[in-house]
Amino acid sequence: MHAPRLFALLLLTATPALSDTYQVQAPVTAVTLYPYGATVARDVTFTATPGAHTVIVPDLPWDLDAQGLRVTAPDGVTVGAISLAEARPPAGDGTKPDTVLQAEAEVARLEAVLRTKAQAIAVIRATGEAAAARAAFLLDLARARGEASLTAATVPDLRALASLVGEEVLAARTAVLEAEAQAVDAEIALKSDEQALTRAQSALAVLVAPPEGQGQALTLSLQTSAGGPVTLTVDTLVDEAGWSPTYDLRLTRGPDVLVITRGVLVRQDTGEDWRGVALTLSTARPSEQGAPSALWPDLRRIVSQDELDRAAPADGSASYADAPAAEPVMAAPAAGGFGFDTAILGQVFAFTFGAPVDIRTGADALRLVMDQVAPQVTTRADAVPMIDATAFLVAEITNTTGQPLLPGPALLYSEGALVGGADLPLVATGAKADVGFGAIDGLRLTRIVPGASEGARGIITSSNRREEQAILTIENLTATPWPVTVTDRIPYSEQDDLSVTYIAAPAVTEENPKGQRGLLVWRIDLAPGAKQDIRLQTRLDWPDGMTLQ
Repeated sequence: MHAPRLFALLLLTATPALSDTYQVQAPVTAVTLYPYGATVARDVTFTATPGAHTVIVPDLPWDLDAQGLRVTAPDGVTVGAISLAEARPPAGDGTKPDTVLQAEAEVARLEAVLRTKAQAIAVIRATGEAAAARAAFLLDLARARGEASLTAATVPDLRALASLVGEEVLAARTAVLEAEAQAVDAEIALKSDEQALTRAQSALAVLVAPPEGQGQALTLSLQTSAGGPVTLTVDTLVDEAGWSPTYDLRLTRGPDVLVITRGVLVRQDTGEDWRGVALTLSTARPSEQGAPSALWPDLRRIVSQDELDRAAPADGSASYADAPAAEPVMAAPAAGGFGFDTAILGQVFAFTFGAPVDIRTGADALRLVMDQVAPQVTTRADAVPMIDATAFLVAEITNTTGQPLLPGPALLYSEGALVGGADLPLVATGAKADVGFGAIDGLRLTRIVPGASEGARGIITSSNRREEQAILTIENLTATPWPVTVTDRIPYSEQDDLSVTYIAAPAVTEENPKGQRGLLVWRIDLAPGAKQDIRLQTRLDWPDGMTLQ
């Protein structure tokens, strides 16, 4: 069981146990989440007199790491030794904190309520038992009198006796039934009080004896120069938390507009609920590598064949030729360590949520909406006739938001309709990225090799030459003009003796886009109902005696 009493009930009150010792409850007040990990801040508030003091913060999570613990004190307060240890009993002269006193009073009140109601139920049942005894007595009395005076009794006397006994017995048994019904109703009503008492007893037990899994205590030694309220901030690092971005991308054309709704998914499994905390999301990654990898020199040497022969052992088990070609590369050690308002801290972005939030431990990820941004966008239709039968709507995003778009899952909407999902890549400020928004069924694509089904006459091969002809067709069956980017390929060679040439009509717009050798790109504007053919002829030549692979 976790400790809701610490983070849902804590009132930031301190109970001085000795003249210079304080036991203070410390709720989580602020959290800075990283993609992996978090910094958790707790406020420790008490009223001190000038001088030396010891402050004990009990009931901290059992797995709190002392290495990442830091204490920030206001002016006039000097913090000395800091220790983190297993749970300890309250310090001082035995004075109980207000929270314990209140819990004990509630338990006592509910116990008194239960005693009173249990006594009332006992009285009700006793009344029923008395009525039952009266009915039995009347029956026995009537039976005895009837037998004794049977010969002397007249019929009217017997009738009067029977009537009297019957009325009294009926009244007594009715009283028994009514008493039992009242007792059952009272017992049912008592269950809610019993449950309330159980909850109060559990709350008291948690305050008096921390449950398993909770129970570290932080002890601070400090010096105050003046008396009055003091608030310390205790920051700790935890691993079991983090955040990730999520997006909704809504695209409209004519003119091209892209609205990105940015959200975040936050999660934590620290073993304690965070209630009403100030939440900041940071793009820093303290758990990942923080320094560049080490690059080691690559020593090479050459030797003559005579040296190789002399160095070879007699059994031929090893030689220079078998030696490693370079010094081994040593892996660099990983660097370890420890609406939203946006702040830029060096190369790190920090987003502060505008209202306190509750994040339960171990619960499903909580989704928060950050804001909406509208980067610059242009749309086009991308066509790959060699593979696809239709073109696809592609949005080219230029990040003009002034902030990086972090990688994360996105839902894609085009003209208000959901068209699919994608993983948005990292888009740095000023950088570009392409995002596909689904197929355009009205832009039909074909790529044929003429006569291929009749003996592959579109492909001509000899001992040192290969020629191929292909026709690419793009047809616009929509009522919208489209800028279409068509991509196809030809073979490429890295050998001087293997020559690759091609002829394209219309002419190619771009060769080797983004350094991808052998790819060809055409950019054409296709009106509604229009069709465009692209003819591509490729020729490979190589010397006699060689084989094409």
